[in-house]
Amino acid sequence: MPVTTDLLSETYIAPRAEAWDIGGTLADPSAPWAESLQIAPTETQDAVERALRGVMQATPGLDPAAVTPDRLPSSRAKLHMEALRNVWAETGTLPEDLAVIRHVLSCTADLGVAPLPVLDLGDDPFSTPAEAALAAQLCRHHGSAPSARLEAWRASQPQGAAAGAISHVQRNLLGGAPTVARDATLSFFALRDSLAEAQIAAALARRMLEDGRAAQASDIALLVPETPTRLAHLAEAFADQGVPLSGLPESAGLRDLAGEVATLALRCLRLPAPAMALASLAVLPLMPWPTGTGAALARDLMRGNYRPRAADLLQDKAATLWEALRTGATTGAQLAFKLGLLAESLTAPPGLEPARTAAQGLLRRLQASVGDGAPDWQALSRLATLSTPSAPPSLRLLDGVSLLPASDLPWRGARHLIVTGFAAGAYPSGVPTSPFFLDSEVALIRDTLGLHLPSREAALRRGLALFARQIAAASDSATFLCPQRDGMGRPLAPPMTLSLIARLLEGGEKGLVQDMTAQPAVSWPTGHHSVPPLPAPAAPLPEGGMVHLGRRDLLRLHEDEAGRGKPQSPSRLESLLVSPLAWFLGETDATDIPWAPETLDIMLAGTLAHHVLEHVFAPDAALPDPADLPGLTETHLAQGIARHAPFLAATEWQLERETLRREALRAAQVWHGILGETGARILKNEFRLEGNAHGIDIRGRADCILLLGDGRLVIVDHKKSGSTRRRMRMRAGWDLQIGLYRAMLARPIRAEGDGLDLVAGQSPAIAYHLLNDGTVLASGLDPAPGGRVEGVEGDISAKAVALLQTRLAEVGGGSIRLNGTEDEAAFGKTAALTAYALDASPLLRRFMVEGLSIDLQPDEEEEAP
Repeated sequence: MPVTTDLLSETYIAPRAEAWDIGGTLADPSAPWAESLQIAPTETQDAVERALRGVMQATPGLDPAAVTPDRLPSSRAKLHMEALRNVWAETGTLPEDLAVIRHVLSCTADLGVAPLPVLDLGDDPFSTPAEAALAAQLCRHHGSAPSARLEAWRASQPQGAAAGAISHVQRNLLGGAPTVARDATLSFFALRDSLAEAQIAAALARRMLEDGRAAQASDIALLVPETPTRLAHLAEAFADQGVPLSGLPESAGLRDLAGEVATLALRCLRLPAPAMALASLAVLPLMPWPTGTGAALARDLMRGNYRPRAADLLQDKAATLWEALRTGATTGAQLAFKLGLLAESLTAPPGLEPARTAAQGLLRRLQASVGDGAPDWQALSRLATLSTPSAPPSLRLLDGVSLLPASDLPWRGARHLIVTGFAAGAYPSGVPTSPFFLDSEVALIRDTLGLHLPSREAALRRGLALFARQIAAASDSATFLCPQRDGMGRPLAPPMTLSLIARLLEGGEKGLVQDMTAQPAVSWPTGHHSVPPLPAPAAPLPEGGMVHLGRRDLLRLHEDEAGRGKPQSPSRLESLLVSPLAWFLGETDATDIPWAPETLDIMLAGTLAHHVLEHVFAPDAALPDPADLPGLTETHLAQGIARHAPFLAATEWQLERETLRREALRAAQVWHGILGETGARILKNEFRLEGNAHGIDIRGRADCILLLGDGRLVIVDHKKSGSTRRRMRMRAGWDLQIGLYRAMLARPIRAEGDGLDLVAGQSPAIAYHLLNDGTVLASGLDPAPGGRVEGVEGDISAKAVALLQTRLAEVGGGSIRLNGTEDEAAFGKTAALTAYALDASPLLRRFMVEGLSIDLQPDEEEEAP
């Protein structure tokens, strides 16, 4: 039987070890990981624990006194070694398994309660000094097992193949040898992914049983990287084939809902709360609201709405809890109260009562640990650490295909071995780079201190040696299944061991791996049956791209109490202009909502710049002193971040905040100069603009109304872009927004306090302030020469409005024109319009009509400039 820490603990009656928790010792500001700890505390602690464990195992007695970094020259290696030694010395504890080993090393022979003779297999080149010291101690206490038992053990181990290419590879994988001819004992097949390889593995095992190559299921073994997805695929595929598997977990690991609740709650209550954390908490099954409400909250949050509309559906305690989670906690008292409120509010759907009880207990323990003053978030996070579901025991049957984990030595041999997941990252598994010690530093520490720390080179050699032992489990044949893509569809490269095998075979790698998808089914090594093809779609995409949905007016999908269609916004109408399908998906709330962390994109940067300009330059107020602009910009940018993008307040976004501050300050300085140059006064900022135009109600918001020094009025929109493409679009007659503003002003729909009294009876000019280069492009204004304000003559919206009217007539009659594959280029070339609407959903490009292009110049021979 293998020597395990459980066996050692029982043999030497090891006392229960103290919990190993180094978290409290990592806060030293002089430690090399101090900055990383502030940004990613959990990941940093994990990295320190891995490095410290390596240092511990490098000492034969598991004693920090054996670590003497003072002997190292001044270097990064010395700094890291000192920091790790200090953590070890300060905690004075070991991980549970190493604590058992140190206990055995400290025992005398008479303290062993049962004999434990050890098989003398010689020195293991891959054992750590601590493991070698343990083996020596056990030999001193119990002696070596009798030679007869050693020989019996060796005879029970897989001996490999006696002949064929597989035998040659098994014996020479890690050394040089002449090439031999390929034969049927080695096969390599390329398949799409883990699902395809599971299906082929099961079919191959069944074929072997049917044709007599395997007398029983236990003659076959599977070498498997143990990922949950791959194991699930194998279990299903082998069950479908009626072939038993031996070594599968008896059941799936249980989800740690208590840890999820506690971890997410702490992340939400520590401001700024990531939207993904709030969304993840909202959809947990223990929360006190219906599943649909949780999904709606999550959707709103992932759209960037930090005050989700779905929260209006919450009532009573659920509403109180959501507001408590959303607003966070800055003091220990607030945090303790809100953790208690969460514990009281949890519910338990049928079957989840134990999970709720566990979650409530964990939240109460966190509540009791909060203390006074500012919360110690790192300490609390360690208490709430999400645990990995413990691997359920494997069910090993005598008569079943053996499932051999890729991380372990084979637990029994087989005649035929099927290697699954034979791709980069496995065989051997990937060797991570240590953030603490380079291999050159490992060598320096070994030569100076005599400590044999783990290195990438040693890990690679150990992985290769393990693979050699694993393929030696086969006595007749080995079949390697090579997935070409991972679960996300990304391509996978072959593993390095394919080259080691190929160099021993005639022909090398050329043609070694056979692509099963490119071969006729009759040549497959498995049985097969053909599935009738699916019938052709009833209605292929129409050649002209027009899809008719009946007579329903699509502009009235949403109506108010009076039966009026929901007002459209200028941005929605621009989507309609470019892609009616994108507009329709937006109207039906069917747009793509990626489940991804917040990011700073051009839209958010524009929103923040708008916020700064709106609040630095107040209506009916004198221009601020230029010397005050830096302070004002910083203040209002911080307020804008708190309102529109709280995640940007986190430490890790400092660089981006500084970039935003510089850009906002430059925009404020330029705008200050433009206002002074034109003698303009701001009459109103951020005002509502609504009117009836082209047969529909349109509602939007303009950024400000200016009164110029000569008495003219100008409506201005700030845009986070440059002037080149906008100028081209306006001159070509494709600027829709200004055309909509003019039409809305002609037939306004008034509301109290909308600010339109300022422009009643007048025809104000309309302008864009392009923030990236500080230019103002105006329509209906003849500016003075030499300034930053540039007039654009002509009807700058004529072509855009004409196409919009066509689109409105189409959707009003229940029809949607699909985009053609050439539309995007046509809009860019002719209208200087970037077709952002086509990126609103992956469906849009899937439903493009091949070769179709919109005609943007039906009455002209020349393209717009």
